[in-house]
Amino acid sequence: MKRRHFLRCLRNSQPVRLGKRWFGLSAIALTTLGFLGAQAGATNIDLDPTGGKKEDGGDYNFKYGNLRLGLTGAMSAGYDDNITQGDTYNDSNSDYNNNNRRVRGWFIEPALTLGINWPVSPYLSISSSIGAGYRYYVDHEDLSDWFLTGDGAGVSTQIKADFKLGQTGVLTVYDKISRDIDSLQMDARSGKNNNNNNDDNGDRYAELKNEAGVQYANDLSEVMHNTVKYAHTNVWVTPSSEDYQSYESDMLDEVFLHDINKNLQLGPYATVTNTRFQKEEQTLNAKHNDSWMYEGGLAGVYMRDSGFSLNGRLGYQFVKFNDQNPVANANGGDTTTSPSMSLSANFASSELTSHTFFASYGISQQNLSVDTNSSLQMQAGYAIAVRVMDKLTLGGDISWINYQDDNSYGENANLYRYGIGPSYVLSPKSTLSLRYEYTDKVSNDEYNSYDRSFVKLTITYKF
Repeated sequence: MKRRHFLRCLRNSQPVRLGKRWFGLSAIALTTLGFLGAQAGATNIDLDPTGGKKEDGGDYNFKYGNLRLGLTGAMSAGYDDNITQGDTYNDSNSDYNNNNRRVRGWFIEPALTLGINWPVSPYLSISSSIGAGYRYYVDHEDLSDWFLTGDGAGVSTQIKADFKLGQTGVLTVYDKISRDIDSLQMDARSGKNNNNNNDDNGDRYAELKNEAGVQYANDLSEVMHNTVKYAHTNVWVTPSSEDYQSYESDMLDEVFLHDINKNLQLGPYATVTNTRFQKEEQTLNAKHNDSWMYEGGLAGVYMRDSGFSLNGRLGYQFVKFNDQNPVANANGGDTTTSPSMSLSANFASSELTSHTFFASYGISQQNLSVDTNSSLQMQAGYAIAVRVMDKLTLGGDISWINYQDDNSYGENANLYRYGIGPSYVLSPKSTLSLRYEYTDKVSNDEYNSYDRSFVKLTITYKF
């Protein structure tokens, strides 16, 4: 059975507001965990009850049977010339949400990540990753905050279990919690005035998402493969002035892939998604309408032994909106349609150079302006990593998003992000990296436009 690849997006970590009142206690906890991790890393503590021979090395600090826990620590320092993503410079510790004020400053950032890997049996494996850190702004202590880090997102932790069923079937059950404050979509909507309230200009916001689901993949024959996935998602947006963007959804997706040759798989897919904004405890959500989205088309996967992989979908979307908010329907209509596309590619042009590319186009109901039903979004990104010396790698990336809300209350904007920086392996366990990032947003609403330069030096250590 060919290995399946899933679409990835380039996202960076940013602070999540969890409250400064826990700083003292949590800082002690982080320090204690870091000390224990350092001691464990020096000894690779093995608590195997069978009394078997302890393994030498390995990416773990604690081991009990098949359960392995690994700690990774990081310390960063950097400068952000637009912490609040505002338009005008103001370095005073005053009301940051007023008049799109732009605040800049230096920060330090300790972080600790715990990875969990537990192959319970040949038929069941469990994995998870979660991290915590604190970003302290030297000149703006009131903006300092805790944040979470993890694999694959600005904030992300996931636990999943894989069950092998029969000769070729795999049933995956998972639950994922993520919080994004610096993804491409979130930065595109930050520094905004999307709820028509001037007091909210320049305020960054975050999106807390919980996704629980189940997926079953099976080979129907030697040349036909089927995957079915169901996911239930809850999204809460903070601060409270933005809770009209909170929603929940249910999604059912099925794809059949046929082996055209040893490198190419093609086949049909179909997706149905029900999105619900209306909640009794959140009356502001009446600013959007619930919907049913139907999508279908052609899916494909292309792989070569040289390390080149390409997967994507090309389809068509039809969305039917309910009528909780007649204003949104009056301006944008109660139905909409659009072609849709998603594409992801990974390849190596040489032994020293690797490339990643992604692109997508279609209708979205995430991160909307007031009294709009949907947004037509297009985004693309490219990243390159070149090993210029045995221990030195130079990386660069560029990403772009364009969105057009569906009526006159909405926003039309482009956001561009550029990043570059080297990474140097100090030892088998430690890495030193430097990243510079520039973001530029251009909106039809001048209050929503901003630019930002960000630089961070990080040392990472695998305990």
